[in-house]
Amino acid sequence: MGLLQDIEAHAADRDRPLADLLRRCLILAYRLGHAPFRAWVERELNGYPQEAELPAYRYGLRGILKADLSGPMQSFVKNANVPVTSIPEPYRESIVRFDFRESVAELEDLVRASRAEGNGSVMRHVPVEVYANVTIYQGHSTMSLWAELSLAALVGVLDQVRNRALLFALEIEAENPAAGEAAPGSNPVAEARVAAIYHNVIAADIVNLAQGSSGIVQAGELSVVAGDLDGLLAFVRNLGLEESDVSQLREALAKDQAVAPGLGEQTRDWLGRTTVKVAASASRIGEAASAGLLASAVARYLGIH
Repeated sequence: MGLLQDIEAHAADRDRPLADLLRRCLILAYRLGHAPFRAWVERELNGYPQEAELPAYRYGLRGILKADLSGPMQSFVKNANVPVTSIPEPYRESIVRFDFRESVAELEDLVRASRAEGNGSVMRHVPVEVYANVTIYQGHSTMSLWAELSLAALVGVLDQVRNRALLFALEIEAENPAAGEAAPGSNPVAEARVAAIYHNVIAADIVNLAQGSSGIVQAGELSVVAGDLDGLLAFVRNLGLEESDVSQLREALAKDQAVAPGLGEQTRDWLGRTTVKVAASASRIGEAASAGLLASAVARYLGIH
């Protein structure tokens, strides 16, 4: 069994540790010589540093609030549902938001431990200073407050990693079935194709507004800023489109902007033709992802939010 087939077998078997799958992906990353894929694999294996941007599937998962309360005459209310609106506004988003920077092995351990204890969720305690002066139920004192996230949501994070690794291997195999056995530095698959597969399969939903910015589309190392034509054209090249497509986009934008700002007829026609071309040339990767990348990049360049 070759490396690609080994990766596919591991990815399809949810009983195998994700770390084993990713170590095989790391070998593939070195043989392909693709730094973004290698960086993704290493961070999933080792965890994401605080300064690193998280993939969309790892951040912003929303939990629910629960509390233990004490009332009159030594009465208690356990596991009470707490409306987030009862918490001071500055804390509401942060206390119910779950971001995961841990390695896949740590997350799998957390899932196993929760299941062994019969828990259907993972929990995080809220600091007492957040709710010390807050009345959640009239006449009751808050003994403890915590946020819960469904265990299924955490399993979904792990499934995202497994599914992306599987799709990446399948796409590379479609380009060159022997790519997994290639010598490092031999470029068994053209860099443009590896980059396109990476952005469509691994980084597709990481293309979003950069935190704290307005009007930036990011994908791996590339970004598109409003008015930055060179950045837009580099982004399009990195998706694997031909130089003739890039030139046609440049011309379409110039013609439209000579008439009026915004998305003009020439650029709209280019997007339509290119989307059809991408769909016709793709193998198993999602055509919608490629079209979405193109449309988002062009929109950001034009300042359309």
